[in-house]
Amino acid sequence: AEVRGGEDEDGAFAPGRGRRLVDDDEGPPSPSARVEAPVVAPAVAAPAPHAELPPEPPTNQKEGVVAIQVRGDGKAGQRRFLLGSEMVNLFDFASRTCGLGFGTFRLATRFPRRTYEYAEWGGKSLEEAGLKEGREMFMVERV
Repeated sequence: AEVRGGEDEDGAFAPGRGRRLVDDDEGPPSPSARVEAPVVAPAVAAPAPHAELPPEPPTNQKEGVVAIQVRGDGKAGQRRFLLGSEMVNLFDFASRTCGLGFGTFRLATRFPRRTYEYAEWGGKSLEEAGLKEGREMFMVERV
């Protein structure tokens, strides 16, 4: 291979002109010869971000309710959910609270440490994800 380009008529380097390696028997690459990376679809399609969340249960309702606190990127929010609510609502709430794009984070509890990613848990209920009545705190971790 030889170096072509980047020099002026006298053979001196010309500022602003790049150099490229090409084989002797090949000409310069065609501008239309691009290699496109394949587009990979997520395993589970994410919902439209910030769809309307279901209403919070009444404050006097304790049965079948979990109060969830979300923290991440210096922000925090708290909201009550029915245990029958889908995890997608929790992911959407975390996205709104922390200002992160949907699908760019996972949710994690500390003790015991459990992690939840949308692709695996988005379509399950909070109860199916192992949440119980009472309180739960989730940290938002960027992925």
